[in-house]
Amino acid sequence: MCDHCTCSEQNSDQKDASISLPKEVKIVKATQISESQKRFTLRPSEGNHLHVHAGEMMKISLFGYGEILTSITETSHHGHDFDVIINTVGDVSKATTGLKEGDSVFIRGPF
Repeated sequence: MCDHCTCSEQNSDQKDASISLPKEVKIVKATQISESQKRFTLRPSEGNHLHVHAGEMMKISLFGYGEILTSITETSHHGHDFDVIINTVGDVSKATTGLKEGDSVFIRGPF
């Protein structure tokens, strides 16, 4: 079992295969923390339980823009939500920081 719930931990072969497949997550909280940084609390969609830990990397995909690499900064509430901070440095990160609560993105990982 994972640390946060009653689900069964995936075996390593299943986890290795699934980290490269995009999974939808919903933005449940978006907080501007500086002029160029925004913190997002993300929640996997139903059926997409993720085992994530602070410090792991993941890619966030925004269709029509591309993909950016980011790090999980905190795992939180109920064991399924997690936070990332996006720095606005290019076209993809600028589009990503324009998102708001209720919007969805796709992620790959964690790595």
